[in-house]
Amino acid sequence: MLHVRNRRGTAEETSQEFLKFISEIESFERSILSPEIDDDERESLKRKHRRQLSKFCKWVGYNSEPDKEKCGKYRSIDGQCNNIKHPNWGKAGYPYRRLLPAKYNDRVSQPRWYNSSAREVSRQFVNQGKVQFSTYGASELVMHFGQFLDHDINLTPASAADCKCGNDEDEICFSIPCESDDPVCGEEGCIPFRRSRPTIRGDCRPGARAHENTITSFVDASNVYGSFQEDMDDLRDVEKGKGKMRVETQPIDEGHIHLLPHDKENEECIRPGDEDDKHCGKGGDVRAAEQPGLTSLHTMFVREHNRVVNVLNNLHENWDEDHFFHETRRIIIALMQKITYDEFLPLVLGKETMDEFKLGSWNGYDGYDKKINPTLFNEFAAAFMRFGHSLIPERLKRVTSLYVHDDFPSIDLRSAFFNAAHMYETEHGSISSLLLGMISNNLLPVDKHFSKAITDHLFEDPLNGTGGIDLIALNIQRGRDHGLPAYTEYRRHCGLSVPESWEDLVKIIDEDTVASLRTLYSNVDKIDIFVGYIAENPKKGALVGETAACVLGKQFHNLKYGDRYWYENTERKGSLTKDQIKAIQQVTLARVICENVRVDSIQPAVFKVPDEGKGSNNRAFYQLLLDEGYPNDRGLLDDFSNHRVDCKNYNEIPKLSLQPWIEDVTLEESSTESKTSRSSGSFSSSSASNNSENPSSSRRSSSSSASNNSENSLKL
Repeated sequence: MLHVRNRRGTAEETSQEFLKFISEIESFERSILSPEIDDDERESLKRKHRRQLSKFCKWVGYNSEPDKEKCGKYRSIDGQCNNIKHPNWGKAGYPYRRLLPAKYNDRVSQPRWYNSSAREVSRQFVNQGKVQFSTYGASELVMHFGQFLDHDINLTPASAADCKCGNDEDEICFSIPCESDDPVCGEEGCIPFRRSRPTIRGDCRPGARAHENTITSFVDASNVYGSFQEDMDDLRDVEKGKGKMRVETQPIDEGHIHLLPHDKENEECIRPGDEDDKHCGKGGDVRAAEQPGLTSLHTMFVREHNRVVNVLNNLHENWDEDHFFHETRRIIIALMQKITYDEFLPLVLGKETMDEFKLGSWNGYDGYDKKINPTLFNEFAAAFMRFGHSLIPERLKRVTSLYVHDDFPSIDLRSAFFNAAHMYETEHGSISSLLLGMISNNLLPVDKHFSKAITDHLFEDPLNGTGGIDLIALNIQRGRDHGLPAYTEYRRHCGLSVPESWEDLVKIIDEDTVASLRTLYSNVDKIDIFVGYIAENPKKGALVGETAACVLGKQFHNLKYGDRYWYENTERKGSLTKDQIKAIQQVTLARVICENVRVDSIQPAVFKVPDEGKGSNNRAFYQLLLDEGYPNDRGLLDDFSNHRVDCKNYNEIPKLSLQPWIEDVTLEESSTESKTSRSSGSFSSSSASNNSENPSSSRRSSSSSASNNSENSLKL
């Protein structure tokens, strides 16, 4: 539903009313499908059902008319009015669409029966055999940024219920049974599981159960700014009238640590000791405090917003607070899109898939297509974007600003969930040491090997080591909850070879893994989608296999070409100018890190670990991305040395020039209102020292909304 707090009554009352309505709708669906009624009765039920669906859609707003005020120069905070004809496509609170029809036992909502429980599959499938795939020199930043990106585009709410072992007669609960000797399940004998909150299709037509995305589908930095007006208003620092984001400032030496603002809605988070001045940080997404690496990225992009707005403040005395804020937000969104598509996705999908779906800047931009629906696929959210769980390490390794690896202790991930202590540990580098560790440490491969931090100890109490759960079992169960078809059906959809026997499967998945799967599933057509695609051999030059590459490629294609506000789209009123687009395309994530973290040198391609020693390049990394992209079909950089260079080497790591924003604005403003043009040069202030910390700091945090649906918190 579009947002319970927008309706009358308490959230709990609204939720109960909503679920009652959905239950009635699904009951009608089952009756219509029943072979025990005659045609006349079926037609009568269909008419009543259509009226029922129409009433529900009007209530939740799936077919609502757009708010014309949200169809302007800047994208709306909730995603409404991106597509003029279909204003709800991609909007926060709108249902996921399906790539393939749902497969439920009753064709409506009842999960199918499987030979093995999700926990049994996890225990027998996970961590068997040796790690054998290459990551082509990718850095651990891929894992953390992938999670940050995921939290920009999807969040599935769980049903409101207190599910316990043994109460599965309530259709909201779908507990995962365990063996008696299973240490994760303990005496209860199961992992309690709440089904995702159900809804109907976004087009308001009859059909199987659907699920809602509570945030915008677009790559629009909603993880920084929020997906609803009240959230964005709370994150803005309107008192100072400068267009800034709120931050928590801790005095340190000559500068300040700028951390996320205090999240007063999540006071139950784990805090360092009894220090009341240290709290969870609040971001645009409720999961911002889920783990220290994720929090570090949230913090860095808030700092970048405030850094950019500082420069704009110096250039435009006549802008008001809203103008400063929204123009800066537009710049940050453009940077997020550019970094995602030019630096992150190529390593995940490989050159072949990037070129097939025309995702990179080097592929050119075909323009906005109003016929493309950018709304996320249910399969993308419930299965395919979770590939990053395989990349999660046991520990987060921190390094100094000089890239010394042994000076700071590593962080045991099992004790770091919703623990903001490390944000305040100035003596151990705070977010600087975490971010520099991400770009220095090698990435784990996408395969069936998962950290015990998430298979046995997810969200356990760090004080007594109890309460841990299995994220992989949750992933498998979530696919069953959502009625996702089997693995082989997605291969068929993608036009790939479809195994008809276990012998056929060996051509796609290694022999040892196939032997393990054979003990868990009655035949190849029963394999859960998450299990199947995560076990595939990766595509050449990519981290994921061909099934995941297909679905991820389709989705990210739709998110790019179905977004009217995409930063390269110049065919709408108020779009970025060509010079502004050029300025955005010269910026890489390395520059964002240099500006907001205390560090003197960095490798240009931060999603890859640095090359040793020194080297030289005849072009900047951004130019390589524009010319031909990276990596090559072997997962490597062509004729490019990824050695560390000085952050002040603006030829190799250009700064964001705001010169085009001066020219753009002076065209719009009257000559009397325009301020005298200030000197050109570089218009990106180097205020990192004011916005960064001394390598050191600590903190603890929790997000109650995220922890209610725990595997959503770690989704990648």
